[in-house]
Amino acid sequence: MLRNIPRAACIKNITMDYSPYYFRREPKKKDRAVPQQAGYAAGGKRRGIRLEAVLLLIVFASLVTALILANVWSGEKILSAITGAFKDGDVYDFYTVAVGEYENEREAVVQATVIRAGGGAGYIYTEGGKYYVAMATYFDEESAKAVAEKNEGSFVYARTADVGRLYETSSDDAAIRRTVSDLTDALIALDGLCVGYASNEATAADTLTGVTEVRNSLYATKEYLYSIKADAGLLSALVSAVEPVFEGTEAVVMDNHSDELCAALRYIICAGVASICALCAA
Repeated sequence: MLRNIPRAACIKNITMDYSPYYFRREPKKKDRAVPQQAGYAAGGKRRGIRLEAVLLLIVFASLVTALILANVWSGEKILSAITGAFKDGDVYDFYTVAVGEYENEREAVVQATVIRAGGGAGYIYTEGGKYYVAMATYFDEESAKAVAEKNEGSFVYARTADVGRLYETSSDDAAIRRTVSDLTDALIALDGLCVGYASNEATAADTLTGVTEVRNSLYATKEYLYSIKADAGLLSALVSAVEPVFEGTEAVVMDNHSDELCAALRYIICAGVASICALCAA
């Protein structure tokens, strides 16, 4: 849920510089080439199936058969090893641009007010007993460093969410994989919407429409979690991980939060990343 931080009367609005991040993105060029329909030659006559394609299918079928037989003879260890390799790849890296190091939350709230006034997230997190204020969170280190270099006193805080730790404590791999994947996709989509709006490539109305689509996708994720049979503790943790982003997007849509749209989206992204990291660390 979006956190309303009181605006201090003695603080002037400060605009943060995010241009190194969103100005480097270029719109995708449309492919003007007209695709040729598969199976038809330039003259419009359908080509016959080539011998090479038949041989390729035979080889593929033979490999699949050999893999199945080898897996059976090995006591199903081969497929287990392959599945484990895919699980090891479920590692997500996040880079948060933050400012300050405060002894108490009150000081952090004052700084968060300034950050939000400048279009930043103003998300407060704790680490080692200290309070820090996040300006924004990115999915690649280059973008985070570019923004940090343009804002004096800021630094990049890197975090890693290793989903493999969840696999080790649960047998409901499908639920874990879908939830984390859906949640990460939602955050990336919100990041793209924020970039488009900040660079004047999209209107507030278009951006809010995109936020609504993200909200609906997370609603479908929650419905999926409520419908499956899995460990109650795991399901509760997965739903709790989705809630901050779902509730944040819903608040933006319901309140028509266009006056501070970038700040709101950046806040939701920071909250979502914190949620994923907390889930994987549990």
